[in-house]
Amino acid sequence: MKMASTSRSKNTSDEWYDQITNCLRDEGSLEELRKKFDQCKSNEERVNLIYKLQITQDVVQANLNFREKCEEKAVNLRNQGNAFFQRKKYKQALDLYTQSVLFSPWKSHNTTNENNGNLDKPPTLALAFANRSAVLFHMAKDELCLADIELALENGYPKNLQYKLYDRKGKCYMQLKWGEDAIQAFEKAKSQIKISDLDEDKIKKITEELDRLIEACRKIKDDQQKKVMKTQAECNRSHSALPVITKLSKKFPNASTAVTMEESEEMGRGVYATDDIDIGDVLVVEKAYMSVTMPGLSMSNCHHCCEKLFSPFPCRNCAGVGYCSRQCEMESWETYHYVECEHLAGIQSAQLGLGHLSFRMVLKAGFEYLKEHKNQFDIVGDLFGSGFNEDGVYDSNNYNAVYNLVNHCEKRTTTDLLKRTINAVYLVKCLENSTFVSSTEKRQQDLMYIGGHILRHIQMLPCNAHEVSELKLKRTMVAESVGEEIGSAIYAMLSLFNHSCDPDVVRHSYGDVCIVRAIKKISKGHEILDNYGAVYAVSTKSERQKKLSQYQFVCNCLPCQNVWPMYFSIPSEIPVYKCEKCGGALSNVNTTTKTAKCTVCKHSQKLAKTILTLECSDKVFRAVLEKFLSGNQGPEHTLHVLNKHLQFLQQNLCLPWQDFNNCQEAIKQCYAMQANCHVID
Repeated sequence: MKMASTSRSKNTSDEWYDQITNCLRDEGSLEELRKKFDQCKSNEERVNLIYKLQITQDVVQANLNFREKCEEKAVNLRNQGNAFFQRKKYKQALDLYTQSVLFSPWKSHNTTNENNGNLDKPPTLALAFANRSAVLFHMAKDELCLADIELALENGYPKNLQYKLYDRKGKCYMQLKWGEDAIQAFEKAKSQIKISDLDEDKIKKITEELDRLIEACRKIKDDQQKKVMKTQAECNRSHSALPVITKLSKKFPNASTAVTMEESEEMGRGVYATDDIDIGDVLVVEKAYMSVTMPGLSMSNCHHCCEKLFSPFPCRNCAGVGYCSRQCEMESWETYHYVECEHLAGIQSAQLGLGHLSFRMVLKAGFEYLKEHKNQFDIVGDLFGSGFNEDGVYDSNNYNAVYNLVNHCEKRTTTDLLKRTINAVYLVKCLENSTFVSSTEKRQQDLMYIGGHILRHIQMLPCNAHEVSELKLKRTMVAESVGEEIGSAIYAMLSLFNHSCDPDVVRHSYGDVCIVRAIKKISKGHEILDNYGAVYAVSTKSERQKKLSQYQFVCNCLPCQNVWPMYFSIPSEIPVYKCEKCGGALSNVNTTTKTAKCTVCKHSQKLAKTILTLECSDKVFRAVLEKFLSGNQGPEHTLHVLNKHLQFLQQNLCLPWQDFNNCQEAIKQCYAMQANCHVID
């Protein structure tokens, strides 16, 4: 089959679809193809059908497309960095040195030096690390400076210059008040300077200075906490320590014992409270099964875990991505980047939506695992078919858990499914020259099988993927801080939560680890509801329903049933109190007796104490909120007051009520400042 004469090969998925269907339409075979496509009984059959079309082979090309290492460019970038460093423009110097690190070639991807266990690499990379360590030292990033010094030494930094690194190392330890370590570094510098190219006078002068530093170090009382030196990953980190769940569920190991999964005909699978849950309780701490940074952020955020980068560690093969640590680079390479690396720019420019995440999910699972469980993946109804492992545990790091998330294949139109299949075919073509699929006589068949898995996830992810977010913080104008999506990820446990336009929980990202906390008091036995990005206070019912259509359901939550108003129309002057017996709305309060009658059960209730408590709680809330929003009080000291006030409002007032929203939003912002957070002022 030949392409239409007016066609030219394009690079985006929409352009591929247009070219393929236009060509088939011109030839009069499009309807026949669509009929055959509709008759396919599996994703594997769909991928195979579209892959075999000659027009697909002509249009969908997976050529190598990535940012290559370049020694000449690395040297040039380092020299530019030196010019800024000499003028004490450290931020610009850091950026250029980092670019030099990323562009510096690794001599070998796999060879190991038997003497020191490190990859044998040329000095270009070592020089880039060394220069970056200098600017990090001047920026008082001592632990990151020490990490780069070690990397420079590991990568063959010239012996005649090593005294500089040991001198810098000793000064870092001095600033950290680690006297003994500083002395050892300075002694090593004295030893190394003897093999330098300096003349005797300079050697003598530097040695005398080193002796003075050593003497000063003898007076330093070592910091007792020095043994907990931060790793490179921890130094790059832009969030507080991960919250800890005190009582972990055995069946759902990423969740608290206060939650479980249940099924209903109306809602399907959902998460329910097994105990009373308080505002602020941590319910889930879940590492993503797989995540992907947004295009354009692969050097500002870790390519593997989405952590913010200050001094990235480089990929061994390309100059297009950075990592928060050597460990992340190794895990990324061994899991998926060895395949995606040389196709990365092509994958990103193809605009595959969540296709890239789907690709990585399959690469992480591994060909052998997918082949071994081939006969089990279509089983429905048993533990395996529900995503549980052989021990009956819902393991978020198990491919089976994410494989069994709902994908709504049966609800998709032919056009929608055809577009997704073309995307899957492109990703299969990225695999063709890789080592992911074994070279056997059935290799082509195996590739189509893998393509079926990719296509399944391309359908599943729009209904289940979550954003990885980061707060852009304005310290003195906290209310103007905004959250930004920095990546997408798939979480097996998070995907079990159903939606409400007035959710019970809030999610925050720590790297690509997601923390779920309660922002309401939740009673035992109640379903715990999340929000899929459509909150009643900021969007109309019709807008929310339109946005939620991608999830293939019609929302019937309380705000949708009762058409709750948007934020500026929410009551804020006269509260409606709750009945202490049935929770119904009380009638207008008698201003003299401070009593009111329930409109539902007719119970008469005294409200004097409640009204007084509300006035006091509201006064404290507003004072604390003002301090927090102006940057004069941190989230740790603010949360206790906010949580207490919100609990009182929920217990005593009927929603919607504007201050309830205000308090909830302030609580969310407090937690956001503890999660991925980047200060922009």
